[in-house]
Amino acid sequence: MNAPINPVLVIDPLYPDSDGLPMSDNTLQWECIVTIKCGLEVQYQDDEDVFVAGDLLWYAKEGYPKVRTAPDALTAFGRPKGYRGSYKQWEEGGIGKEKGKEKKREKKRKGKEKKRGKEKGSGVVILRTITVIFLV
Repeated sequence: MNAPINPVLVIDPLYPDSDGLPMSDNTLQWECIVTIKCGLEVQYQDDEDVFVAGDLLWYAKEGYPKVRTAPDALTAFGRPKGYRGSYKQWEEGGIGKEKGKEKKREKKRKGKEKKRGKEKGSGVVILRTITVIFLV
């Protein structure tokens, strides 16, 4: 089991903790985001190696700060709970690497699966305008 990450407030100008964008567009969307994120926290509350976050910037590759997303809910299996200003994949033991690659490939397709509500073969599920990412 990994030790929880302790909060360290360090401002990193290359990898900021905020993208300046709003979390939701309306109250219904906000309620959905909170419900999903809290539901995931309850589901994995006893598993110390499952990290759950909401609206946390996820940087996929070191040296490419513009390659990022802020999913409404993010669940990283194999990572300890604890504070993070953002999720920098290379600092997390590479957790999320394969799913990140699959997500990128899916984005290049025309989007038929996405329109139906699910990106097949990836850890990304689209629920209207809510994005949930599972990193394994």
